[in-house]
Amino acid sequence: RLIGVDLDAFAIGRCKKRFANDPRLQFFVNDGQHLPMAPTGQITFIYSWDAMVHFHPQVIKSYLHEFARVLVPGGRGFIHHSNLGAHPTYHLSSNINSNPHWRSNM
Repeated sequence: RLIGVDLDAFAIGRCKKRFANDPRLQFFVNDGQHLPMAPTGQITFIYSWDAMVHFHPQVIKSYLHEFARVLVPGGRGFIHHSNLGAHPTYHLSSNINSNPHWRSNM
């Protein structure tokens, strides 16, 4: 079973339409911080690529708490995040809209 989650209802609608014939796939719109559709301690793997680089630090913190809640003991996650804040030539703003490609300042 695969659970897809996004804040964008249009994107989730497209996924539901594209994969409507596969009962193993479920897609949900969330509030951008919580995973109520994922049962506690039942998820074996979490994957996020090139999304969290745009999240406010508080949103990332909320998702990390949710990941800890939903993962099975020994579950794994692969979370891609930019290390732009470690780059010596960038002076990042706490307002991510001012940063290159709206990258988070973490």
